[in-house]
Amino acid sequence: LAGVLTTGQTIEEMKTDADFIRVQKDLVEKGQKALTKEERTLRRRTLTGLGLPSFTERLSSSAIDPLQHQATKILQINLGLFCNQACSHCHVESSPLRTEMMDAETVDQ
Repeated sequence: LAGVLTTGQTIEEMKTDADFIRVQKDLVEKGQKALTKEERTLRRRTLTGLGLPSFTERLSSSAIDPLQHQATKILQINLGLFCNQACSHCHVESSPLRTEMMDAETVDQ
């Protein structure tokens, strides 16, 4: 992984990116559901300027290209949106700056 940004470097870049800061502020004030599709897309694309490879590029340079369908082995339940990474391909748009968590009432269901 030589030459790839570390999570710490990514966070520092995010903290100074004007578009990410604006969308993050809107996210805190309005919540995820209130963000427009354009704002969600912009939030995902904010990482593009960091020079990170796309998911497809990263996959094609790995030993698991191409992906092949297999039987389901794992059920994942996202209890929150905090993550130590900020991947542009993330299906829930998690990042180190996200703080939303499932409340206890929902967990108990």
